[in-house]
Amino acid sequence: MLPTPVCADSTNPLDPSLYMLTLADQGNDGWNGVEINILTSNNTLVLSSTLASGSMSRQWVCLVTDCYRVVISDSDSEIRWEFEDRLFVSASGTAPTDSTLCTSQFYFNNTPTTQPTVSFMPSHSPSVSPTPIPFPLPSRLPTPLPTSIPSLIPTPLPTVPLPTQVPSPSPTETCSSGSYWFDEQCLSCEAGKFTSFTDPPFPTSCTTCEVGRFSLSKAIRCSKCDVGKYSTSDRSQCISCQSGQYVNRTLNECLNCTSGRYAPIALDHICTECAAGSETGVDTGASECSPCSPGSYSLGDGVLNTCSDCPVGSYSITRASSCI
Repeated sequence: MLPTPVCADSTNPLDPSLYMLTLADQGNDGWNGVEINILTSNNTLVLSSTLASGSMSRQWVCLVTDCYRVVISDSDSEIRWEFEDRLFVSASGTAPTDSTLCTSQFYFNNTPTTQPTVSFMPSHSPSVSPTPIPFPLPSRLPTPLPTSIPSLIPTPLPTVPLPTQVPSPSPTETCSSGSYWFDEQCLSCEAGKFTSFTDPPFPTSCTTCEVGRFSLSKAIRCSKCDVGKYSTSDRSQCISCQSGQYVNRTLNECLNCTSGRYAPIALDHICTECAAGSETGVDTGASECSPCSPGSYSLGDGVLNTCSDCPVGSYSITRASSCI
């Protein structure tokens, strides 16, 4: 177990154990409950944070020298994150991610970069001149521009659908979002699938919702499952996990809380760690923690899930984290 990092002043950017964590969202509506989890090399949770609302938040994070996992399970393309050390060397990424980040030298997957990662987010000190890169991030592909002069040759393919030579006996059918074109007619997307478009040509099939999302029939978008729920294989609904469990978004299933952790109601990503002086009383799937009785203690380190008797010649009170 790593020692707790000691940061003399949590607002002093010159403290060598401090790193600036910036969370950003291009949609300006927060992360909608998605969390970034920072775990040590032995998978101990150090920090779990989210962007509650707006486009950006920043916070100091106190870390010891080690390699950490940066985990975001959700695939929301609007999410951006960045770590920055006191020399303004940064590491950044998008969602989803399961990357390795070392505090002694910022790099991913154990391969150092030859140059520091260029920050797409504002630094915590003002720049001398305007930054050359705007925020939100520019698209990777340029926007196609209209030509300066008209095309000399007409396009080889006519507009679809083709106009008829005589009037139709009935109005021409058009599709709307949430439907698709099949066998000369528009059909509604079934639950768990969606379409979204404004102009022809109409799609000939519907897109299945991503893992962790669902939709009803004739949907134009998929909705995210609530905390503690996962989507069925056909993405038509979300199923609730039980207390003592959490949702693994990668596996899209319920898992029991591990030793030393609990969940009074189903949670996402990871269960809550029992406090020092308490125990789960079971190996896995705990829904609550119980206090240690007098004469016993627990460290509350998220590993030991039982209270231990005090050594001979010492004693403790209820909910003790050590013996006297």
